[in-house]
Amino acid sequence: MIVLTIIAILAAIAIPNYQLYVKKAKFSEIITQLTTYRTSVEICAQLLGGLGNAESNCGTPGQNEIPNDFIADASNKHYISSIHTRYEMPNVKITAVSQGLGAAYSYILIAHYSDDGGLNWLVDSNSSCLDAGICHQ
Repeated sequence: MIVLTIIAILAAIAIPNYQLYVKKAKFSEIITQLTTYRTSVEICAQLLGGLGNAESNCGTPGQNEIPNDFIADASNKHYISSIHTRYEMPNVKITAVSQGLGAAYSYILIAHYSDDGGLNWLVDSNSSCLDAGICHQ
C-alpha cells in the first residue's frame, strides 16, 4: 500500500512535468523555423542601413528578400500554423503561431535597430508561449 502511494505521488509530479517538456520540444520547431526570417531581416537591415521606412523596409513579405508569410496547408502537419512578418515603424515584428499543441501559442519577435547600427531581437511580452512556460525571453 505504501509503495502504491509513493508511485502515485511520483506519477502526479512526473506526468505534468513530462508533458511540459514534450510541449517545449515541439515548440522548439517554431523557434527554429524563425531563423530564416530573422536572417533575412538582419541582411536587409545591413543593406538598408536600418529597418527602412514605409515605402521600403525589412518587414514587408516579398520585398527586400524578406520571405513571404507562411500559412500551413494542413492542420495536422508539423507544429507551425503561420508565420507573419510586419513592419511597425520603427521595428519589425515576426509572429509565429503554433498548432497541434493543445492551443494556438504565439511567439512574437521584435527587431529593433539601435543607434549604434546593431539589430536587437526581443521576445514580445504578449507572446502567449511565455505564459504557458514553453518559451522564454
